[in-house]
Amino acid sequence: MTLSAKIFAHVGGDVITQYTLQNPAGMTIRFLTFGARVQQVRLPSAGMDPNLLLGFITLQDYLTQPGAFGALVGPDCHHSNRAGWANWNWRATTAEGPGFDRLTLRLALGPDQDGAPGARTITVVHTLSADNLWTTTTTVETTHPVPVSLAYQLAWQLTGDPAQTILAEALTVEGVPHQLPTTATTLAANRLTLADQHWALTYSTDAPQLRLDPLATVGEANNFNGILGQPHVGLFIQPLPAGAEPLLVTPGAPLTVTTQVRLTAK
Repeated sequence: MTLSAKIFAHVGGDVITQYTLQNPAGMTIRFLTFGARVQQVRLPSAGMDPNLLLGFITLQDYLTQPGAFGALVGPDCHHSNRAGWANWNWRATTAEGPGFDRLTLRLALGPDQDGAPGARTITVVHTLSADNLWTTTTTVETTHPVPVSLAYQLAWQLTGDPAQTILAEALTVEGVPHQLPTTATTLAANRLTLADQHWALTYSTDAPQLRLDPLATVGEANNFNGILGQPHVGLFIQPLPAGAEPLLVTPGAPLTVTTQVRLTAK
């Protein structure tokens, strides 16, 4: 297991850092302290090692392209236009242990700094195991009751074809084959599998619902991912609370959501 860091960009007096977790199988996840973003997810297969997640190359891309790809957006991302936590530079700590490495990203905001009443502390813990299991645990603590929707905007692109001219992704939900959605869809499920010809991922969460979105607005003009001209993206997956409504988080009762992704190379 390896855990490394390097400077990604300077913004004013802030240093934005890129952290990399990598296991012996070659699964690599790169994070940015800017917005607690997930920038890249890679696992070599058949001699290929593309980024399997929609992500950008430079900070300027993240600042100018629409959407908050890879970022943790809150507090109430469904009922406001706030970028919330996506445009802050989070504090990072790392730890290494037997069988896994850990990256913790934490954002402490004073009263009303994210546009909602009260102060908040948001903590995201990422671990990567030797057998390609990536676990993310997100916790929100608040000093004032506030509705919270946790949206980690991760759009998966399981293809080794840079132009994405061959798309053969298969989706199963709770073990049952399911058509890939053509519009944003909410499902009463907390486990799915998405597979292409070279990679497969299993996604699970302790939230009772999932939102799936093919991100039809992303196309050649704004899907960089290091390669221009990609005509299609994969699938945006987001855990949702019961009823798909924000949860009211109160002082002394933190909100915690855990997701797990197991990535397999065929």
